[in-house]
Amino acid sequence: MHPNNLSSALKGVKVLYLGDQFSSYTARLLHDLGASVTKLVSDSYVPAAHEKHYLAGIAVEQGEATPSRIASADVIINSPTSGQGWPVLNAEAIKEAHQQNPRQVIATITPYGMTGPWAGRPASDLTLLAAGGFLGSCGYDDGEEAGMPVAPTGGQANHVAGMLATIAILAQLSKLQANDDTVSEPLDISVQHALSVSTEMAIPYWDYTGREVERHTGRHAMPVKTAKWQHKAADGKFFLALPLYVDDKRYATFRQWMRDEGFASVVESDDLAEESYRNQHQPEMVDQFSELVRNRNTGWLFTEGQRRRLPWAPINTADECIQDSHFTDARTTIEEIDGIRRARSPFLIQSAQGAQGSRTEPDDKEK
Repeated sequence: MHPNNLSSALKGVKVLYLGDQFSSYTARLLHDLGASVTKLVSDSYVPAAHEKHYLAGIAVEQGEATPSRIASADVIINSPTSGQGWPVLNAEAIKEAHQQNPRQVIATITPYGMTGPWAGRPASDLTLLAAGGFLGSCGYDDGEEAGMPVAPTGGQANHVAGMLATIAILAQLSKLQANDDTVSEPLDISVQHALSVSTEMAIPYWDYTGREVERHTGRHAMPVKTAKWQHKAADGKFFLALPLYVDDKRYATFRQWMRDEGFASVVESDDLAEESYRNQHQPEMVDQFSELVRNRNTGWLFTEGQRRRLPWAPINTADECIQDSHFTDARTTIEEIDGIRRARSPFLIQSAQGAQGSRTEPDDKEK
């Protein structure tokens, strides 16, 4: 048992997982919170390679979703099987299950919801990222791919819908726990809808100003052009020198740092010392950041930048994160279940017992 008590928050809650599309992250989160999750499958079921990652530790049983089997669960995750648009339990079956057990939480997760002109259409991660607006915000503003939509990897449709579905399930369980007379309400979760309201600032900009955001390389999608934040350091790695949250004190600290490193001429002008000027001329400050970054190593920049309370960090690949001692030694970030090695859910990560420190970075300034 993990020492974090959130790992037993749903102890005693029985979850029946039906289907497999855009719902495996929901099953994993509920399992990580201590629920007893059982995935019901047909005798021809073969888990997809990526699905094994989410189902580690979850019981898999062959069988049919009979009324008695459905009634035995506290929570039903109801989703389509591969290539389908409708869930395992159709609208009539959901209604019957709810009538039989009004306090049962039934979370139906489908590409476009159970009603509307697109209901029942099958979809993929890519098509939902397009229809849900993610591709409208993700991409580059430079290079050969400038202006082209880019799909983020990692199964984001599953993740976003899974997170919002889990929140809704927890809200229903909390409501039921507070009052023995309360009944549940079947949840109809559209993956497209979940994605469309998770596009950062795209919707607020459209709602409040009527403007559409544009793609920016490695930065927030915005209606206007913004200064670049990533710069190549002396060791060849890219480094994030975030120009946000730089107040007068932080800029003064950065300016002194530049003087100490021999770049006094770069920060000679007093103009950027004024907040109003910085806000209007952010690219000038970014150019100063870039001068330091391209002449120093990422490890040193990270350590020294953090020491000066600047929101800077190296840009690591997923493989580099997995190998980083901060994750592997100092914190319980990595877990292995049934031969599957994966990152823990963030709410279960703690300091490793006996850990004396965190990340060790090279002190060398230059390549």
